[in-house]
Amino acid sequence: MKRHRATLLAASLIAATALAAGAPVPQSLFGVYVHESKTCGGPGSADDPKALDCGLVFDDEMLIEKHLDGRTAGAEVYFSFHYGYGDYCLLDGEGDWDAGVLRLRSVTKPTPDSCKLSLSAKNGDIQVSDPGNACRQSLCTAPGATLNELVFKRKQ
Repeated sequence: MKRHRATLLAASLIAATALAAGAPVPQSLFGVYVHESKTCGGPGSADDPKALDCGLVFDDEMLIEKHLDGRTAGAEVYFSFHYGYGDYCLLDGEGDWDAGVLRLRSVTKPTPDSCKLSLSAKNGDIQVSDPGNACRQSLCTAPGATLNELVFKRKQ
């Protein structure tokens, strides 16, 4: 009986360690993705409202890559998203692969516990999920845009 318990305990510890280490991210997810963001601005627009151009397009990028330090589980993720009058959201973070999504955390800015930012693959594109816009306040410079359901397309 003691031997059986010891075997179960050892198996449980091995399984817990494997789960804590995280699963490898699918190779197909790594790469560069883009999103065309419509913004307002232009030369002199701060001083002259007539110079304001709201037809500007900013090419935002998302980079998903393997950890540079050799870790095999998870990924490094960087993306920016511009909106409004020169405002933006920025994530410089890491992610763990879990149940078909890459669960993100910022490595440069504190985020609330309610922040559950994640990425998922949709037809070769990447979709951002920010339930309840909980991450927005800590990752974006001003109110207005939402990160939830934002789509980045694989760069050609």
